[in-house]
Amino acid sequence: MLLPACRQNSPMGPESTLRAYQAAIDRNDFTAAAAFSTAAEQARLEEIAAIIAMEVGDSTKMHTVFERVTCEERGDTARCSCLLADEYERYQAQF
Repeated sequence: MLLPACRQNSPMGPESTLRAYQAAIDRNDFTAAAAFSTAAEQARLEEIAAIIAMEVGDSTKMHTVFERVTCEERGDTARCSCLLADEYERYQAQF
């Protein structure tokens, strides 16, 4: 997924943007997460929000821990590799 809000003209760097995006996802604030997202990701977030709306609210909230974040920047593009952990698993993610 791409997070255009971490471009060089943003006051937030790639890691801060990524953490803000994930924190919004964890609390089911898909509107806030969309502010950091491309149009394609915004559409995906709308689909997730529709699914989550059918569930019991507290059962869908997560707490994601960033165990490792490595971002490489080239011009106005950043690619981040992460090791994440939540209540259920540890996993690799690319942003």
